[in-house]
Amino acid sequence: MGLSTRDEIQELAAGYALGVLDEADRRRVESLLASGDAELEAALRDFGDAAALMAHAAPPVEAPAALRARVLDAARPGRRGAAQAPRVVRLSERRSPASAAWTWGWMAAAAALAVATFVSWRGAEQTRVQLAETRERLAQMERTMAEERRWAELLGSPHTRQVRLTATPAGDPRMTAMAMYDPQSQRAIITFEHMAAPAGHDYELWAIRDGRPASLGLIHGTGDGPVVMRLEGVGAVETLGAFAVSLEAAGGAPTDDAPGGPVVMVGAVAGS
Repeated sequence: MGLSTRDEIQELAAGYALGVLDEADRRRVESLLASGDAELEAALRDFGDAAALMAHAAPPVEAPAALRARVLDAARPGRRGAAQAPRVVRLSERRSPASAAWTWGWMAAAAALAVATFVSWRGAEQTRVQLAETRERLAQMERTMAEERRWAELLGSPHTRQVRLTATPAGDPRMTAMAMYDPQSQRAIITFEHMAAPAGHDYELWAIRDGRPASLGLIHGTGDGPVVMRLEGVGAVETLGAFAVSLEAAGGAPTDDAPGGPVVMVGAVAGS
């Protein structure tokens, strides 16, 4: 008596592999195996593999004492006769639970190592970025300090000249300014006091070279404290005759070579 459909074969093979068939179906499977049903044998091998893997993956459970007694009783000789020896189907070899556990342990260790390596790499990468940022900040600080030293040297140089700017009749008499000018480097540091321009106006600084004005930029003062301007290339001592300040409309004079408003401060460079 063969099996009619593939679904029926799969169902019986699965039940037999798991040991859940009733007595009639179990005898039917064993009879078919004895007759050499190749399709049932193949299905049984497949489900046997799956059942073994399930058994290896399951946590160990202590069998009840009553179940152990029943199994031993059933195994005694003479409990069950057989007119025909059942056909033995050889299933593929199984790995022992210890081997499977070792494999899973190795995989878990490998995964942990991969995670640790990734975390370590991320940490190292972040450290490299932070070190690079720190080096850049230190380099910027060194550049700033070097620049400050350069300007500080101007104040202590024996060649530096002091130029005092005073208000003209067109200016506010409270305004004062002092320029420290180095003829060798043609640099100057000028400090202004009380330079808050009227609304809609700006003060503009000029260098008078060979009698002709050249703009050195706007003076952004608020009147709350001194304003310091650091200037490069203000002019050679042979040509620089004076510094001057004009009151301009907001944004400064229309051109860089002539004030557009009144000159409110002036200071001559001695020895020019």
